[in-house]
Amino acid sequence: MKTNSSAQPLVLAALRAKMGDWIYYISYMKMIEIAKRVSRAQSFYDSEILDEALQRELEGVRAQKIEHYLLSQNQRFFNSLVIGTYGGDPQWTEVKLNESANNQIASGEFEGVLGFLTLTGQENLFAIDGQHRVEGIRVTMEHNPELGAEEVPIIIVRGIEKSDRTSDPIGFQRTRRLFSTLNRYAKPVSKKAIITLDEDDAMAIITRRLIEENPLFRGKKLSLSHSSSLPANDMRALTNINTLYETLNTYFITSPKSSWDEFKRFYPGEDKIDELYQSAVALWSTFCKYFDELREIRDSKPDEEAAAKYRRVDGGNILFRPIGLLLYIKIVRLLMDHEKLSLDEAVERVSKIPRDLSKTPWADLLWNVAGKRMLTTSVNRRTAEKMLFHAVGGNLDALKTNTPQLCKDIAAIKGIEPNAVKLFQIS
Repeated sequence: MKTNSSAQPLVLAALRAKMGDWIYYISYMKMIEIAKRVSRAQSFYDSEILDEALQRELEGVRAQKIEHYLLSQNQRFFNSLVIGTYGGDPQWTEVKLNESANNQIASGEFEGVLGFLTLTGQENLFAIDGQHRVEGIRVTMEHNPELGAEEVPIIIVRGIEKSDRTSDPIGFQRTRRLFSTLNRYAKPVSKKAIITLDEDDAMAIITRRLIEENPLFRGKKLSLSHSSSLPANDMRALTNINTLYETLNTYFITSPKSSWDEFKRFYPGEDKIDELYQSAVALWSTFCKYFDELREIRDSKPDEEAAAKYRRVDGGNILFRPIGLLLYIKIVRLLMDHEKLSLDEAVERVSKIPRDLSKTPWADLLWNVAGKRMLTTSVNRRTAEKMLFHAVGGNLDALKTNTPQLCKDIAAIKGIEPNAVKLFQIS
C-alpha cells in the first residue's frame, strides 16, 4: 500500500536524537494525518508469496479491536509509532536557544535537538513499528472522523522500501531488521511473522531465499497457512512456510539446543548464510533426485496443481503432510549423525520406504484409516520417528530404545498385542 505522496506540506515540532547509528525525530501526528499519509506496511520482498504473508499478518480483527479501544476508552493512549520515510525532501530546522536563557538550558548539550521537521507532502511514509495501530486508526477515521484531531506520538526514521532495494541494499536490510526487531521485542510475534521478517535468524533468512529462488517452493508451491497442517483440498502447495522453516531447523540444528537458539538470535554473517543456503539447496536437490513426486512439483507450474494427486482425503503421500516431511528430514539427519551416512546415502535410504499414508507402515500410526485424518500427537510422532529410523537401518540405541519396546509402543497406539506388530525394514 502506497502512502499519499501528493498530500499538503506538514510541519512537525520535533526533537532530533540519535541511538546507535539511527538518527530519529520524536514528534506527534494527528490521527487524520496518519490515516492519510502513513501506510500500514511496506512490501519488503520481490516474492509474491512473502508479500502476501506480510500483508496477512496485518489483517483480521485487530484493526476492529483497536477501533473499539479508541472509541470506548477515555484514557486511551498509544506508545509511539515508528514511521519510515523515503522520497520527498524532509527538512529539519533547528530552533536556536537564546543566549540570555538559563545557562544550563542554553548549553551545547541541547544544540541540534529542538526544532521543526517539515514534510513536503511528497514523502512516502510507512509504519515500521505499529502497523496494526495504523490500520486501526485508518478504520477509525473511516467510521469516526471526529477523532481526527487526536494526537499520536511518533518516531520518524529514514527507511528504504523495495523500490529502492537495488540502489541501497544496506539501507533496505536495516529497515527490515528494524521492523522485525521492534516487533519481536514489543510483543510476541507469530512464527510466520518471524520467518517473513527476521534479519538475524539464519533459518528465517534461508527460508525466504528458498521461497524466492528455489523452484520447489517458488510461487504458489508453498502455503501461507497458520496451521501446522494443510487442508486436503490444497492442490498447489507441497507444504507451508512454517514447515519449511522447521525442516531447515531440524536439518541444521546443533547441540545443545540452547546454543542453537542463541545462534539464531544473531546474524551470523553473509559467508555463513551462503554456506548454510548452499547446504539447504543440496538437501532439497537430493530429495528431488530420489523422490519422483518432489521432482514433479519442482518442474511443474503452480497452476498445474501437481500436488492434488498427492494430498487427498483418503490419505495420499506422507511427504505432502507437514508432519511427514518433517519426519523424513529428521531421519535423514539422524542417519547422517549416528550412522555416518552421506546426505545422498541417507536420502536414498528413506526414499525406499512406502509413502502411501493408508498403507503399511503409516496406517493407524500417523493416519487414521477409518477416520481419514492425521494422527499427530507427540506419542504418535515419536513412535513414527523410531519406527522409520529402525526401518532404514538405524540403531535404536541412538534413540534410547530397542525393538521390543518399539513393538510395545506401536501396539499401544494401534490397540493390538505387541507380538502382532511386524516391524517394517528395507532390504
